[in-house]
Amino acid sequence: NNERAKEVITYIKEIKNDLNMRTIDIDENSKKTVYLGSNTYNRGKGTFGDTLVNYACFREINAKNVITKDDYPLTNNPTIDYEVLLKLNPDIVFIDIANVNNLKSEYLSHPSFFAGLDAFKQNEVYLQMPFNQYYTNLEIALADTYFIGKVVYHDAFSDIDVASKFDEICSKMLNKEMNYYERVVNYYGMGFGKLDLTTSSNN
Repeated sequence: NNERAKEVITYIKEIKNDLNMRTIDIDENSKKTVYLGSNTYNRGKGTFGDTLVNYACFREINAKNVITKDDYPLTNNPTIDYEVLLKLNPDIVFIDIANVNNLKSEYLSHPSFFAGLDAFKQNEVYLQMPFNQYYTNLEIALADTYFIGKVVYHDAFSDIDVASKFDEICSKMLNKEMNYYERVVNYYGMGFGKLDLTTSSNN
């Protein structure tokens, strides 16, 4: 109904405003660069080079994406060559859980490439929840953004517990309270955290 729709729209605006206010004044020069790898745009078939130029989860927290519209003006979901990624060398990488197994195969096939990336050398590779399959699960995208924010700007999100925030957002958006984060973690066998390429789960 209209009232419920207005309630959800208001809540989303509040979330977007909160994300922006936490990050808008952070000095651009102090920001670490970020990259979305293994984007699940094609339902679990993504390679590490599959990414998004205008990635909403980065945009809403004013993050410094190494992939810019200036470099890729004609597409929002390019596939980036290894050589280009080595030059861009992002400080922090985020991977979609739906593509972890693909990434592990790629990692074994191209060890020298991944060894050349600072994010992998410094153990700054993180898992986020998938939210695109047939349609966008907006509640999960918003929860992902809080997790990404906490990783990139820890101090600005120090008050956020990402599991609780996941449950809060999903409960509000879906109008039913339950342990959503626990259910999603059980489904995928992993959740928010650093990527561990030696096992099937994260740290």
